[in-house]
Amino acid sequence: MASHPPARSVTSSPPSSSPGWGGGNPLLPPHPLAAATTVRALHRHTPLVYSPSLSAAAGMPVHLKMETAQASGSYKLRGHGNLLSVVTAEAAAAQAAANGGDGGGGSAPHFVCSSGGNAGAAVATAAAALGVAATIYVPSTTPGYMRARLVAAGAEVVVAGTVWDEADAAARAAVTAGGGGTVYVSPFDDERIWDGASSWVDELVADWPETGLPPPRVVVVSVGGGGLLLGTARGLARAATSAADSGGKDAAAAAWGRVGIVAAETDGAASFAATAATGGTVPVTLPAITSIASSLGALRVAEAARGLLRANGDGDGDSNGDGDVDGDGDGDGDGDGDGDRDDDGNRNGTGGTPRVGGGVTSVVVSDRAAVEGCLALAVEQRVLVEVACGAAVAGGLAPALLAKWVAQTGATHPDLV
Repeated sequence: MASHPPARSVTSSPPSSSPGWGGGNPLLPPHPLAAATTVRALHRHTPLVYSPSLSAAAGMPVHLKMETAQASGSYKLRGHGNLLSVVTAEAAAAQAAANGGDGGGGSAPHFVCSSGGNAGAAVATAAAALGVAATIYVPSTTPGYMRARLVAAGAEVVVAGTVWDEADAAARAAVTAGGGGTVYVSPFDDERIWDGASSWVDELVADWPETGLPPPRVVVVSVGGGGLLLGTARGLARAATSAADSGGKDAAAAAWGRVGIVAAETDGAASFAATAATGGTVPVTLPAITSIASSLGALRVAEAARGLLRANGDGDGDSNGDGDVDGDGDGDGDGDGDGDRDDDGNRNGTGGTPRVGGGVTSVVVSDRAAVEGCLALAVEQRVLVEVACGAAVAGGLAPALLAKWVAQTGATHPDLV
């Protein structure tokens, strides 16, 4: 194993114990609900906007979910905000129980995350809102402006190693040394993160009727470690549940059970595509990240992403493009009409792995194409996004995929989000 320089902090040494409630950000007053025993949603409902230029390029309606409007600047606040809120609420409830029902006192959780990008920003933002402490471990390659941003949000920043894996190892070691009050936060690999990330699909379903269109054929997401992908799959499975509950009478709800996912990556950071090439049967670790889309720089995707591939594959295996291989209209393909493919009663797929009616398709684009995707958003929407986001734009417009979707839906062009 390669050695790396010892961790060093750009602010101060990591605290040996967690502060009390409300001690997360000295620049902000403690949140009045910092010690609340209920889980709080820290993200906002973001706009769904129609994109004229991308629709023209795709030859089909394209809509954008504007996650740049989140307080942390990305969708990551959904997942990491949920994780921090859940853990903080559980700690507050445990403390209240220990005090005979009275809240307060004791130590609040101290969250430790390894990310020099959007996950770190989300953890810092969520910790500040909850009034708890956060320490972010970053590799030395993390730009100075990002380190300064994390510090400004109230987090402590510790530089460890030259790549994320080394920073992550240092973060895990700090959690082990910190005791029970210190909580490790993965950048992408945690069910609470996936559950929080799934909330964007709930908003999509709620807002979609305003478009006047049937539900989209596909949604396109960028993939690094797989957190957003797994959250999206959970959200779509939840949307499909309403179709089963309607007994097939709600055609719009049933259509959500046929939506597919496109997982977009850039060449040089395509760990999901490498795993997809094995059908999800073999875990694949990239030797290095060579793409400029550093936010997609996970050498290996979450194990659950492999399970998603095994459960769904590329498409649904039918011949009509509706995501339902048995023709009963419930989207599950098993012929019993209940919308549940594994018969465990939860309608979410195989042993907790969501089923995606339209399948999961991996696509890899060049860095150049991803940058062009960024420029397209800058020109039309007047927003500046990172290359990882541009990968989703480029992936959704890949000619081979567009031809496939049009062929599957016949004369009616599909819709894209």
